[in-house]
Amino acid sequence: MRRKRSTALLALVACLALAACGDGPETATVADPPRADPSAIPPSPRLALVLSGGGPRGFAHIGVLKVLAEAGIVPDLVVGTSSGALVGVLYAAHPSPAELERRALSLGGGDVFDYDVFRQRVSGRSLQAWVNDAVAGRAIDRLSRPVVVVATRQADGVPVAFTRGDAGAAVRASSAVPGSFAPVRIGDTVYVDGDLSAPLPIAIARKLGARRVIAIDVAQDVSRAPVPADAPASWTTEAVERRAKIARELPLADVVIAPPLPYITGFSTDYRRMAIATGERAAREALPRLRALLN
Repeated sequence: MRRKRSTALLALVACLALAACGDGPETATVADPPRADPSAIPPSPRLALVLSGGGPRGFAHIGVLKVLAEAGIVPDLVVGTSSGALVGVLYAAHPSPAELERRALSLGGGDVFDYDVFRQRVSGRSLQAWVNDAVAGRAIDRLSRPVVVVATRQADGVPVAFTRGDAGAAVRASSAVPGSFAPVRIGDTVYVDGDLSAPLPIAIARKLGARRVIAIDVAQDVSRAPVPADAPASWTTEAVERRAKIARELPLADVVIAPPLPYITGFSTDYRRMAIATGERAAREALPRLRALLN
């Protein structure tokens, strides 16, 4: 009897181990699924603000937004991918950068990270719920400013520009980093991190008719901030591949602001304050170019 119980226990452990290796999608069940509909965007927006992915580096976006607000520069359209999508949606819902900074500094890990110990990844359900609470349950196309959330269609790696529907589910899909966050099924389609296909989605802003584009690039740049010497080679490979994708789209921007952030990131309050301050400094340095562009 004891041997049978031990065998059953071993079988259970084996099943859990297999589940931990799985990377199957989780379904985002929502009444108003995110969808791509260009008609939600006003025709020929005068100025688009494009926010890159970059994980915790995305806090630097907030510093840039603070300086733009001080200078009276107001975008007609915001396009964001991954962490840039999160900042973009919050900014579109609450156009006050001061409010955005307050939310960023008070954000707790438990607010957005719901770790699945068996699959060794973050589900994303908490992130979806937190975003929807932050925007008072409004859909993407019901926010105070037009915004686009970019995710990647897992089947073919094509970027998808969500412009309508559930804001939290859209951000969750855009932030579904393979191996860290669960892929997200919306309807019949599975989505992963927008950073994979469009880490700085300038081309999407242009396709939607933007006449002027300010791009904020907070992604890793190993030519400026090298990977630590003892880091796996894959870190450098991934960063170089991402940088190549960004380089293809950079010529489409009128002004690019690239805060000089270190390679290593963090989630502490000190890191967030540093990233925000770095974004502020980079934006102030870019103000002459921005004013020349808009005048």
